[in-house]
Amino acid sequence: MDESEIRLKITEVLSKILNLSEKEIREKIEKGDLIFWNSITHLNLMFPLEHEFGLSFIEKDLMGMEDFDKILNRIKKRPIEQISRLRIRP
Repeated sequence: MDESEIRLKITEVLSKILNLSEKEIREKIEKGDLIFWNSITHLNLMFPLEHEFGLSFIEKDLMGMEDFDKILNRIKKRPIEQISRLRIRP
């Protein structure tokens, strides 16, 4: 999966969960930009991202993924071969 495909999938998840159009999802969107992006919303974003990309985030990952670029970079950071070994939930 190349970076443009990853960007598209992230945009789709953010759009659906945050109830914003894909046009409204811009790369510099941050947790602090949206009043309704609170800790519960953050978790609601992370679970579909885990599912979409077939990986499990650890707490350290979750805390650092507060804008589009950080989400993108965290997902790109893990090669597909490693993702299956990192799964901690069934």
